Parts: sequence; structure tokens; C-alpha cells
Amino acid sequence: MLSILTQTQNPFATFTIDAYAHGYPHPAGRANEPVVVALDAFDPTGTAYLRALFPRLRPAASLPDAEGLLVLSSPVTAHDMAQAPKLRWIVAHTTENVDLAAAAAAGIAVRCVTGSNAGLVAEVALGLVCAAAGTLLELIDRQLRPGEFGGKRTSGAATELLTDKVFGVVGGGASGFLAARKFYDTFGATVLVYDPDFPEDDFRWACLPHERAELRDVLSRADVLSVHIALSAETRGLIGADELACMQPTAILASTTRHVVDEDALRAALSSGTIACAALDTGLPLTPGERAGWSSLDNAVVTPRDGARGKVQTATAVAMADCMRELIDGGRARDWAV
Repeated sequence: MLSILTQTQNPFATFTIDAYAHGYPHPAGRANEPVVVALDAFDPTGTAYLRALFPRLRPAASLPDAEGLLVLSSPVTAHDMAQAPKLRWIVAHTTENVDLAAAAAAGIAVRCVTGSNAGLVAEVALGLVCAAAGTLLELIDRQLRPGEFGGKRTSGAATELLTDKVFGVVGGGASGFLAARKFYDTFGATVLVYDPDFPEDDFRWACLPHERAELRDVLSRADVLSVHIALSAETRGLIGADELACMQPTAILASTTRHVVDEDALRAALSSGTIACAALDTGLPLTPGERAGWSSLDNAVVTPRDGARGKVQTATAVAMADCMRELIDGGRARDWAV
């Protein structure tokens, strides 16, 4: 049995991964283990878990030999599938970058694990909002202190708590739902949801009081806006200058998905006081220009997902590995998107 112990920068955030906790026999004892190719790089702990379950794990260069394919963000096209004649299974973090029609035509099973780290992403969203609210209090304190509390507060934000506010969610999937649940349970929030693909009979939302509304309505009414909708050609820049102008000057915006909010427009809105504060989990290294743009703002919080989200990355890798193992072993691997 292989156990992997990882310690993040948080001394209390220790967790153990048992590579065979699901009752799998050790892969080394099996004949004809398939070649599994990781098309993208995984975090070190997740990679160790993958190697434990798949002795014949290979990098992207081995695509022609792949029988199973693990995909985080790289596109998988019909051409890619043609280059891998033995390919039987694809497990992806999201199927948005997989040519599903080509996979179906080739008889390749495709599964996604989009919601596997939803709880952790929702926790990140809650942390971002709290960090943004704390930043506003620090900003107000700095503005008032030089004049012995007689100074003029230039921020549009008031020193209000998060309790009983209107919480707007853009994206009603797994992480959006869990974030709304956390805000409802913690702060007694009134929940508004926008999602153009939101099914009427979504079982998750049936147990949570909420109102479905159009995007502009959610933006104009929300005290706190949390963006969870997946980035695609249709959602890139979904919230731009016009949309931000609809928001309240006291509003807080948090996003765990990059580029759904137009970042140039967001920086302008923060600089002009159109909204009070924003917090983003960037997920990508910032360019020098982006870093300078954000650092010039007192009312913005920006975190690097690659450094702070180790658990999210590991949870994704483990879910993908378990799903692939179930497919290989002939089990009924479920999509985690529900």
C-alpha cells in the first residue's frame, strides 16, 4: 500500500492520500496494463498518485501509444485521436476542450471530473470575498487615521458586515452551488443565480432558497458577486465595462475563473469607484504589466492559484485517476460534473 503525505504552507492543512484506498489490486500485479498518457502536467502529489495507479504512465509525447488519456486543459481534437489508434478512454477536467463528436465516432469513452474539486473552489470563493471585505476595512482605516478619524473616506464602501446581503452567483454548476450554500448558511444571504444553461430541475438547487435572474438583474442587485461560470468562447469577457457599470458602488466581486470578467474593465471600475472591491484567483502567472496594474490598486486582492491551491490540484488529479482506473477495470465511472 502506498500512502502519500503532503504538507502545504498552512501547517494545519495536512492530508493523506492512500493510492489503493478504493480497493484496487496493486497495478504491478496485473497483466497487460494499458499505457495511460498525461497530456498536461499535474502537481507533484497528484503525479505520484497517478504513477501509483498507472505503472505505464507516459508524457504527452507518447500520445501515439495511448490507450487512456488524462486531460486538464489541452485541446483534444479529431486529429489527436487519429494519432492515437489504440485510444479507448479519455478522462478530462472538462469536456469543453474535447471533440466529443470525434470521440463518439471513434468509440472512445469520455468522462469529465469538472465538479470533483467544487468544494475546494467554493471555499476559495468564500475566502476571496472575506479577504476583499477585510481589504475594504483596512483601506477605510488608512483613509481615516491620518486625520485622527476626521479624514474623508474616498471609497464608496461602507463598514458593513456580510450578513444578510444579496449574494449573486454567475454559474450555477457544482462550485457555484456550493459557494451559494456556504454564503446562505454562514451569512443568511439572499441568493440570486444566473446561468443560461441552468436546468429547471437541477436537484442541487431544490434544497436552497434562491432566485434565478438575468445577468444584468443579478449584477445590479448583488452586494457580493461570485463568478464561477466556465471560460469558453461564449463566456470570455461576459462581464465587461457595461456590465460592471450596472453594479452597486458598494459591491464586492470575486472570481475563481479568469477572463470571464474583462480585467482591464475591472481595473478601471475599481479605480473609478464603480464597485468597491474585487478579489481574483488568477490561476496563471501574471505578466509584469498585469502585476503592475493590480498592485496599483488598494481595493483589489489577487491570489496565484498555482501556489495557494495545492489541494484543489491534487483533488482533481485523484478524481481523474480514480475515474480512469474504473474505466480500465470495466467499472461504471461516473461524470463528476453533477
